[in-house]
Amino acid sequence: EDRMLIDKFIPMTTFDNAREITGVLVKAGVDDIQLMLKGWTKNGYGIYPTGWPPDRRLGGNSGLNKFTEFIENNNLNMYLHTNFTEGDLRSGGFSAKKDVVFHGNNLPVTDSRKTSFLINPVTALQKLKAFFTHSNLSKGGLAFENIGRYVYQDYNRSNPLTRALTAKSWQGVLEATTKKNLPVAVDGGNLYVLKYADRLYGIPMTSSNYFITDEDVPFYQMVVHGAIPYSTEPG
Repeated sequence: EDRMLIDKFIPMTTFDNAREITGVLVKAGVDDIQLMLKGWTKNGYGIYPTGWPPDRRLGGNSGLNKFTEFIENNNLNMYLHTNFTEGDLRSGGFSAKKDVVFHGNNLPVTDSRKTSFLINPVTALQKLKAFFTHSNLSKGGLAFENIGRYVYQDYNRSNPLTRALTAKSWQGVLEATTKKNLPVAVDGGNLYVLKYADRLYGIPMTSSNYFITDEDVPFYQMVVHGAIPYSTEPG
């Protein structure tokens, strides 16, 4: 909760709560569950890039470990929601002068308050590797926000990137995760992520709405159906 001086962390679902909710579904006979935990990190939901450890007010590292053990014991799938493509000054852990995406006029890509930034894709990969170093994560999976949706050119002087190189950097993020034998869920589902994704979420429901088209055809769904589990935006 944003407040004037000190923001307030509000626990919505602790790791024990998540285990209890999932347990109720399992007892009811639901045996094919894929779930994603959002806002589980120290700074809460919406404060990126994602860091470690899990917030102690949700149960901390021990609470997360108990939950992931429960998931494994019941042959379920769980993904920790991450976002390495955006940076909020409240989270720290990145430089607003070196680690962010720049326009061609050498100004950073940011919001109107100049507190939220797009992270340079090379830096995003470095942040992921640092995340693995600090977390020693070996159970569950990771869900990557925006990586299957955002492809942009970056005029950052330290790490300039074309759109093609940005896509290649996102593939590097996903490949580094699969090498840790962790399942991968990806937001958006652009073509370059399909090789690595165990699950897709937030995939498009409509066409690009160009005037030359008459009807929306679920072509994307027809391509991935039966190959990769997917879902669109929640209704």
